[in-house]
Amino acid sequence: MYQQIDNAYRSALKDERLDRSQIIDLLKIDTFSDECIYLRRKANEASHILTNNKAYLWGAIGLDYSPCIADCKFCSFGASWGLIETETIYDIQAIISKIREYVDNQVHFVVLRTTQYYSLETLTGYVQTIRKEVEGDYEIIINVGEF
Repeated sequence: MYQQIDNAYRSALKDERLDRSQIIDLLKIDTFSDECIYLRRKANEASHILTNNKAYLWGAIGLDYSPCIADCKFCSFGASWGLIETETIYDIQAIISKIREYVDNQVHFVVLRTTQYYSLETLTGYVQTIRKEVEGDYEIIINVGEF
């Protein structure tokens, strides 16, 4: 198994994908075994090499805190759960303030999260305003309802 781990390590450093059987073999390793310790060590080593010992910070902003009529069973925002008693929807100035705080603290990825039916028109307008108002080297990720 150590040879397979070493092969996977070398493949990762060359940006080569493992095939299905290689992945399955690695997933079969007992999590309490010496092989698993070795796998974790090699994965950690590869991640440090591939990222040049750098990481990016992420920050998220929920734009609306309200019961969602999509009512997804996995989400605590679902209306039927009854967990949200007071609805809060943040305006653009509050969002910009939070993004400035993130950017000032070197957050690189800013995720804007919404409930299922949040207005995409409003959201795209917000992104344009944010880009004008908040300078910096950051990316905006949108986590909205499915199309």
